[in-house]
This record gives sequence, structure tokens and C-alpha cells, in this order.
Amino acid sequence: MKILPYDTFEIESALSAKMLANMLESKIEPRTLSRTPRQEMAEYKGEVFEEGFEMRRILLYRNSFSPVITGNFVSNGPGTDIQIKMALHTFTAVFMCIWLAVTVYILIFNYSSIPFAVGALIFGILITFGGFWWEAVKQKPRLIEMFKEFEEGK
Repeated sequence: MKILPYDTFEIESALSAKMLANMLESKIEPRTLSRTPRQEMAEYKGEVFEEGFEMRRILLYRNSFSPVITGNFVSNGPGTDIQIKMALHTFTAVFMCIWLAVTVYILIFNYSSIPFAVGALIFGILITFGGFWWEAVKQKPRLIEMFKEFEEGK
């Protein structure tokens, strides 16, 4: 089992990078500051480029720890390898590093606050890893399925 909130994997496709990018655009809506619920909504929000993509799953609930999914299209002769990375959003990762550093500092230098610091440390670790892996384990099979659907023309 992986411990860090970070995952990489690769998907092979018989389609060209350009075809994959065009098909992926139908599943991704542009990023906006706010959104209104619609009956017909995309599965992901983000951007698609010729050489890859960056996206997040559209959730009906708030999860700052959900993975940012980035992918690169790498030509492998007739097809394309899709190298996918799932990681925390940069702001979330920096915030949690500061949170954990402060709690460790309190543990080391302020003996009177040990119960608080231990609780804050455990809470920070659980919410970070739980929030990330809750979504990441759902996204990997969905991405594999989605790119297979592209090949099958669905």
C-alpha cells in the first residue's frame, strides 16, 4: 500500500495523442470560480493540451484533498502511452506541511501542549491521507475505463 498522497501509473492506448486530447475535451469542462449544477455536466474540470491534461473530478461535496490529475501523452509508435500522476493541490500540500511542522515544533518545545499537538498531528495526517486516497482509489479505475471507452468509440 502506498503511504504518501501521490500516485503514478500508465495507460496504453492505440489512439494518437491528438485523438485522445480531442476525446478528452468532451469529458472536461473549463475551470471556473463558481459553477451552477446542471443536468448535463462533465465528469472533470480542467484543461487539455496537445501534450497532456490537468484535471480534477467534479465533486458534489467539498474535498480540498482530492487529487489533481495530470497526464502526459507520449507517442509509442502507432499508439500513445498516457503517463498519469495524481497528487495533492500545491496549496493544500504546502498548508499541510506547515500544519504538521507547527505541530511537531509544539511537541518538541512546548511540553504543556503535548495532548493538543498529538491530536492536531493525528488529525492532520488522517484528513490529508484519508481525503486524498478516498478519491484516488476511485479515479484510477475510472480513468482506465474512460480511455478504453475512447478506443472502443463510446
